[in-house]
Amino acid sequence: MYELHQTQHQDVLIHQPIARCAYNDGVADNLVVNQVLDYYSETLRSHTKALAYLQGRGICQPDLLAQFRLGFADRSLGAQLRTLSHLQEETLRGALMRVGLLRDSGHELFRGALVFPLLDQDEKILGCYGRRITPKLTAHSAYHVHWHMEHSGFFNQKALFKFPELILCKSPVEALTWWCRGFTNVAAIMGL
Repeated sequence: MYELHQTQHQDVLIHQPIARCAYNDGVADNLVVNQVLDYYSETLRSHTKALAYLQGRGICQPDLLAQFRLGFADRSLGAQLRTLSHLQEETLRGALMRVGLLRDSGHELFRGALVFPLLDQDEKILGCYGRRITPKLTAHSAYHVHWHMEHSGFFNQKALFKFPELILCKSPVEALTWWCRGFTNVAAIMGL
């Protein structure tokens, strides 16, 4: 289920998790989510516009991409799925729709967005924040996209337990800007 929320200046798309079904396999869902985030990470490494966007915000340490599992959804996931056998493609599409990474239309939830995974202490994915860097696709497109796997978390949640003082930012983009300036005691909420 998706809800479009309007803030004072921008639209924010929030995915509410679907209740677990009897046939759901949480382990398999986590595996699929990890595979998609790995694909988005690969995409980011070769996407010049997405890398330029990050560099324009002072995020220019290449090791951060891997450390925080940053990615970019360039709308090519569907084409990659079509290279699989029909059964594999339909199985993956079903799992991605069930967890909310594919919409009912078949479009990627994060299409055109940088993807910032929210990880817990054990590197388990709690959700993701997406920041669209492409022009709005439709009048109802949101620049900020929120997706929850289980419950909300913080970007760089490890900092909450590691440092006695913390810089709390409104988005992962802002948090990484601080990080690149030497302030690693930083965390972020989902973004506005």
